[in-house]
Amino acid sequence: MELRKDPITRSWVIAGHPEREKVRPDPCPLCPENSRASRVILDLPAQGPWQARVYPHFRPLYRIEGEAGRTAEGIYDRMESIGAHEIIVETPEHTRTLAQMSDEEIERVLEAYALRIADLKRDARFKYVTVFKNQGPQAGEEWPHAHSQITATTFVPRRILYELRSAREWYRERERCVFCDILRQEVRQAKRVVDNAGDFYAFCPYA
Repeated sequence: MELRKDPITRSWVIAGHPEREKVRPDPCPLCPENSRASRVILDLPAQGPWQARVYPHFRPLYRIEGEAGRTAEGIYDRMESIGAHEIIVETPEHTRTLAQMSDEEIERVLEAYALRIADLKRDARFKYVTVFKNQGPQAGEEWPHAHSQITATTFVPRRILYELRSAREWYRERERCVFCDILRQEVRQAKRVVDNAGDFYAFCPYA
């Protein structure tokens, strides 16, 4: 398995990854009594029974050991798929969802995100860290047990680079933040706002 750069889109693409499991394993590997993990990265709370737990992914897209070793193959670029790929198990209870948890329990999940992001950012090899959650079979979830995933990569994804460059250009032309402008307009029009709590807003994107 390696990363190859598309010279047209300038995107890094994973090549040669083994096919993901099509049938969900039974019993669930995220339930405490069935865990496949060889080690636990983080438990919250640190004392007593855990509520949020972080494992290395069982079949990671990126591996933390080694160096990227970027090399050329003619006009192409390739490198090893160095990075990190972890699973955040949000609850030990198999049938509970994040939406059913208390504020304190959700806070622990968010704390797990923050602690893992901060730790991975200490590795100078990693240029980008992201948390994502695929919920439901149509979203591509690997297991029905409530969980999220976190990855760290040695490159910044092209889409993120594009967004950052666009935001920089917006600021250069207008001396304003594009994200602040969007939020102000959405709040003022109140057409696409889903919810808000204090300084936090959720809204559907215009495009």
